[in-house]
Amino acid sequence: MSPPVAFRYTHHAEYQLFNRNVTKAAVEQTVTHPDELHSDREDPNVTIAVRETSPGTFLKVWYRLVDGESVVQTVLIITLRRERPDTPKKPARRRQR
Repeated sequence: MSPPVAFRYTHHAEYQLFNRNVTKAAVEQTVTHPDELHSDREDPNVTIAVRETSPGTFLKVWYRLVDGESVVQTVLIITLRRERPDTPKKPARRRQR
């Protein structure tokens, strides 16, 4: 499958780009060269492209193909939280009433 050339962004996607400080170039690179591709469970016409931008940080882009264009619907940045094995665990605190 050849990558789509044109990109359109919904208002929601543009708002997410602004809020999460993600560039359109990063989104377009994720769509054209993803590390993983998944189909959305609720809508099979929506594709989820995943790309690791830095170790432990992933950019996920939900998009659909419409008339040869890629319509970006939403964008998420997911950071995996990794704890060091030698770090002592904090004791659970009881809520005071």
